[in-house]
Amino acid sequence: MKILFSLLTLSFALAASSPAAITAVSGGQTLGAPLQNVADWTVDLGFVVPDLPATPDRILFEAGGDGLGIALALIGSDLVVYQDQGDFNSSSPANDTWFTLDITPLAGNVATLRLDADLSTATDTISLVALGANGTALSNSAILPVNGSGVAGSNGTGIGRTNADLAGLDESVEPGFPNMAQFVGASYLGGANTLGPESLVGVIYSGVDQPPASIPGAFSWGLVPEPSRALLLAAGLVGVALRRRR
Repeated sequence: MKILFSLLTLSFALAASSPAAITAVSGGQTLGAPLQNVADWTVDLGFVVPDLPATPDRILFEAGGDGLGIALALIGSDLVVYQDQGDFNSSSPANDTWFTLDITPLAGNVATLRLDADLSTATDTISLVALGANGTALSNSAILPVNGSGVAGSNGTGIGRTNADLAGLDESVEPGFPNMAQFVGASYLGGANTLGPESLVGVIYSGVDQPPASIPGAFSWGLVPEPSRALLLAAGLVGVALRRRR
């Protein structure tokens, strides 16, 4: 934990020295509305990917809420990005954007996730990159169907938890749409399903046309895989050593 604290402190120091890096965050935090009316921003997250499919599903990052907001969740084996451009308290999926990224190759590993929004050009895009400690690189992106000046409203930001309502909440009833409604409940509002800093940390960059050129390496966050995977790996190494002795 001392190593993790030092890394978070270092991240915060770097954030303080750069006007773009507004804060360092750890799992289970809620913030204000740093992405409200912001056209260009980037979120880098260090994440310990659980065994997949995930049980329960996890909320990793969300800003804004139902009506105008964005959310990043792990549902089963997919990272799901949902960008809500509809009406509050009603299902209006016509202008919404959502896409998925299958991260099965990263199961049981530490990964860096970069969620990036660029709304300052003629083509507004949202992209997601996942870099695993095992060297695997995955990515997907989507173009917004409408010209958006921002992808998050004033309804706060959650890291590893839900702040209040959520992007895609009302659209969860639509056939084929991801179940974002499951994340609005006590267990994701600081309860049993909240992700802590031992499994999720990150940095938010707000108001930047270009994010930092290099995505942080997965090991740079000071996170370690879940004990189940670590124990299996250790057992495998012991088995190899015993076979060699024979």
